[in-house]
Amino acid sequence: MAQGTRLNRKAGMDRHCRIIWGHYLQPPFHDGEFDAAYEVEAIIHSPDHRAVYEHVHRVLRPGGVFGGYAWCMTNRYDPGNPEHRRMKRGIERGTALSDIPTTRFVDKALQEVGLELLETQDRIELCDPETPWYLPLTGRDRDPRYLLFSKPGRFALDRLTAAGERARLLPTSTTKITEVVMGAVDALAESGRAGIFTPSYFYLCRKPTR
Repeated sequence: MAQGTRLNRKAGMDRHCRIIWGHYLQPPFHDGEFDAAYEVEAIIHSPDHRAVYEHVHRVLRPGGVFGGYAWCMTNRYDPGNPEHRRMKRGIERGTALSDIPTTRFVDKALQEVGLELLETQDRIELCDPETPWYLPLTGRDRDPRYLLFSKPGRFALDRLTAAGERARLLPTSTTKITEVVMGAVDALAESGRAGIFTPSYFYLCRKPTR
């Protein structure tokens, strides 16, 4: 928070914006305080998405807009399919999420709290099919930044973490944590190929004027 404030001041933005420490379910804002609000892959970390939408509705002025990008399970996700559930749980476990909502849930919850949907779209559908969003996670992307996800990269990571634990340079849980995180990487790529998960479900809504 302090660093963000310093960066705002350095950029000459401290008179226009400020950083506030708060809580999803107890935002320190007054009713009707804002003309607009947005989130980018943030509400996914709340234990109660609908409650956050309720607060957004509360702090917006009539006519105010709210938009964002959310992690969601798509309409292709079948909760009765054990493979689908396995992939979903793999993402949640490795990214510390309590539950990934479906796109239908997001739409319904936004409307239930009193917001009017203006636009919704899975923006992944607009991507080039030759370069899907999950390609870097498969280890087949040529970008060296994603070398860690390749087989050689993972092999090296496993050996380094194990050696670090043996030498007591790393906590004894490092190998296990790495395994869980990489499990999420695999689940993300797998669910992306199956089309049951999107990291970019766009929505735009408005608080009615009356």
